[in-house]
Amino acid sequence: GEPWRADDGSYGVVRSYHPLEQVRVTWHPRQDGPLSMLDVQLRPDGDGTRVEVFHEGRGIADDPRADVDHWDQALERFASGLST
Repeated sequence: GEPWRADDGSYGVVRSYHPLEQVRVTWHPRQDGPLSMLDVQLRPDGDGTRVEVFHEGRGIADDPRADVDHWDQALERFASGLST
């Protein structure tokens, strides 16, 4: 139940946290935005780690393709910050 707020104005609550396994958060892209639930799970995958993102909610845009594009870009930013 720990609230969080990002510099871009999005905010939410950490619903559950299991280090190196899973984090589940609610997320609002803006003050009047729709509620989304994100579930990020990490699993061993060969010599690496598989990151799976599950999204429930009305989304961040009226266009479902825009939601997919948003999460693809977010995961690319996440991956670029990881060291190999």
